[in-house]
Amino acid sequence: MSDTRSTTGTQPDGSSSVAEALASAPFVRMRVAPDADSIAAAGVLVDGLDAVGVPFHARAIDPIAVDVDEDHPPAEDDTVDVYVGPLAYGGSIDTLAVLRTETPASATAFEIVQSLGVEPDPIRTLAGSFAAGGVDSAPGAARSLIEEQEAIVRRPGVSIATRDLTDGLAHATLFHAPFSGDEAATTSLLAALDLPAEPDRDAWTRLASRVSLAVTDRTTVDSPARSAESIGSALYPYATVEHPFATIGGFADVLATLAPAYPGMTLAIGLSPASDGIRSNGLERWRSIATGAHAAIESGHTGRYDGLFVLRAALDDPKTLPTIARLARTSISPEPIVVAIEGSPIDGRQHAAVYSDGPIDAVEALRSAATSIDGNAAGSETAAVARIDTESDRSSDLIAALREAIA
Repeated sequence: MSDTRSTTGTQPDGSSSVAEALASAPFVRMRVAPDADSIAAAGVLVDGLDAVGVPFHARAIDPIAVDVDEDHPPAEDDTVDVYVGPLAYGGSIDTLAVLRTETPASATAFEIVQSLGVEPDPIRTLAGSFAAGGVDSAPGAARSLIEEQEAIVRRPGVSIATRDLTDGLAHATLFHAPFSGDEAATTSLLAALDLPAEPDRDAWTRLASRVSLAVTDRTTVDSPARSAESIGSALYPYATVEHPFATIGGFADVLATLAPAYPGMTLAIGLSPASDGIRSNGLERWRSIATGAHAAIESGHTGRYDGLFVLRAALDDPKTLPTIARLARTSISPEPIVVAIEGSPIDGRQHAAVYSDGPIDAVEALRSAATSIDGNAAGSETAAVARIDTESDRSSDLIAALREAIA
């Protein structure tokens, strides 16, 4: 069942009610959380609104906004506000909501657009679902539609964003391997495999086996299952036929990497993935973040506490931290919650990012820790970021406060 809400007492009942409200709206203003599923969902919804002739404006939330209501003032006249994403970013404005709970927001958006009488975009739906936990959480209708359109092919191999194998493998953040973030090392790996210019199923299978071995060979004693799980989700991809991104998982990877760092650009990609200029700029930043994140996994200083894994990294750009935290959780952390922290402040601010896939709410824990040392934080139950105004290193203080918050 679709999960929707209103914060003022008018509780919509399912996708058809939301679709009815949107179809009759003179103007829709959409506020989108900065994560891959939410942005993919916004793309699905915007296509539906455009098809039925409803004008709209979509805006991605600043992930470090202290008060999301201030970032999005109340609507005027008959404008219909729609919030897309996890509940933690929802704020308290008068709005319809397409929430991510057990059901991905992109899956709910698919059902809403169907209720508008429009054929939804299944590729964005599957990409959002992939990012939210797996393609299997996408509606069966989306998988059926994409097969009818012959828009994807399930094959052996690895999920990558670009059709250039070296580029796609080197900068993937779905897993971490010795060659990750290093195009020269990736080129050497591919050369050793001697793949044909147009790989067949046997070639794709050999590539998948080699990458899987590289990922699992580098696991720590305490986290082999995590690394195996990360590469497992990236194998046997849904490869696109003509889409600008090479696989569903690769599309999700780009959105997940860019969303917390460049939410506006990521929303533009989610709304218009076929735009060469937008996509090209986004891929350049995706490569930069991926390279920095993989380097931090290799060289960062780590520490382990009960329930918490810490990675301190020397960085030039704090925008890399959310991907570092996510990648550490899926590759090297034996604990359910990871915090990635700058080794020292940059321009009077120190930043941190938390990623959690356990029972601990990431934003609640990080907000509690950050505010105790005069910082602020924002995010969702799985991913959050913090900013502390300081000229001196407060990482030890933040770690201590975070340990207390999750105890």
